[in-house]
Amino acid sequence: MNRKLKRFIPVFFWMLVCIGISICNPIEASAADFYLSATDVDQTQRMFRIAMNQSEFTNVYQTLFAVWGDQNGQNDIQWYRADEMSDGTYLCDVPVSNHGETGSYTVHAYVETTDGYLYLMGYTGFQVTAVSQPYYETYAGDLTVAELNGGASYQIDLYNAKLQGLSGVQFAVWADQGGQDDLWWYQGTRYTDGSFSCTVPISSHGQTGNYNVHAYAVLSDGSMQFLTGGTFYVENNMTASIQTARISDSQYQVQVVAPWVDGYSSRVLFPTWSEVNGQDDLVWYEGIRSSDGIWYVNVDGTSHGSTGTYITHAYIQMNGQNSFVGGVSYTLNFATQPRAARDASAVIGSITNGSMDSGTKLLTCYNWVVNNISYQTLPIPLQPEAGYSQEDWYAIYGLEQRSGNCYCYAAAFAAMARQLGYSATMVYGSVPLYSGGWGPHAWVEIYMNGATYICDPESQYENPGYGFYMTTYATAPYAYQK
Repeated sequence: MNRKLKRFIPVFFWMLVCIGISICNPIEASAADFYLSATDVDQTQRMFRIAMNQSEFTNVYQTLFAVWGDQNGQNDIQWYRADEMSDGTYLCDVPVSNHGETGSYTVHAYVETTDGYLYLMGYTGFQVTAVSQPYYETYAGDLTVAELNGGASYQIDLYNAKLQGLSGVQFAVWADQGGQDDLWWYQGTRYTDGSFSCTVPISSHGQTGNYNVHAYAVLSDGSMQFLTGGTFYVENNMTASIQTARISDSQYQVQVVAPWVDGYSSRVLFPTWSEVNGQDDLVWYEGIRSSDGIWYVNVDGTSHGSTGTYITHAYIQMNGQNSFVGGVSYTLNFATQPRAARDASAVIGSITNGSMDSGTKLLTCYNWVVNNISYQTLPIPLQPEAGYSQEDWYAIYGLEQRSGNCYCYAAAFAAMARQLGYSATMVYGSVPLYSGGWGPHAWVEIYMNGATYICDPESQYENPGYGFYMTTYATAPYAYQK
């Protein structure tokens, strides 16, 4: 038996019971786990609020309240679907104008579970001495829904809501599919014209088809009052495709077309690696969303350090779960950078941006070396690994270990300066010692506009109050011997 038929049979059966075939008993619920009440919303007997708390069932598909006036039997019976509040309470507002009777009213509360069965939870009632004009004339509101970003989100607006004590509006939104399992409450933003608005990202719900919206007034006493409701339809457009675009020999852009991924409750991830040595260079890149809903990442092969075939997969991450979109492969051919140059480029890429001029970038790199490499006493000279020069090994040690002596400071900064296009040389020499005599030291010479400038990041680290950046041998804080 399918779920829809299974639900129809017990619901129909219980409606017959409610009408008068008393062949079942309500579930016995203790005061500790069940509460049901009916209260006059504003003491005018125009609207009664039905509230229920229960802990008997956790697999709730929907909660229903059957309401009728006792005056003429069940000729005016109405079934109301309750909304689940953020604290777990189920509420619905019953306008007396829907029934048009005075006297006593009866309320039966039902829970329908996800397996399709309806359970009578309990009953209560209320009294009406006079029938007033329809309640909704006072609580008027015009609800509109507009599609945004190609269906990735929807804007809900409420106009002309008039209610004494109105301090805010909240919107309850859920899809028909699955009952209220995707129910979200959205806080309305109030505008100067008195309207309230919120944006609903469809990725938060993950459903297509018909959606429901209920607008609730938040009153100055903290209570909530139902205002109006509406529906909207979401097309089955939650698809995604992956594609590539060549930027240069060393760079490719990988794109995922998925406008419905909003970047708030969902995002796109791009794990990328080269075929050389398996996935030893695997990097998970977080995608950037463009205004047209395309997510992308620029893959730079120089950051991975090898040429040849690259592989990128794309995943949409929503509510903590990753969904595979697809994968692409492409070829990056470029001159492989030496390790020291690659390390320098990686740091430069993380601390500079395209809006900086070359001088600002150079000073940023100098300050990074001063502030991010800690002094460490090392053997002089430091023995390099096979295949590396002495200077390259000093630079690698400083940039990768974030520590070292004056030779590491100088080599690291020289490598970064050269990556920025400056003519930079690491100089081995000596400087005066506090105890007298001269001691070994290293610094950097920058050649620019026919002049030679000194940059000494390790001395700057030791003596932050002095100027060791782009000074000259004549103006330096102390003498240098090469």
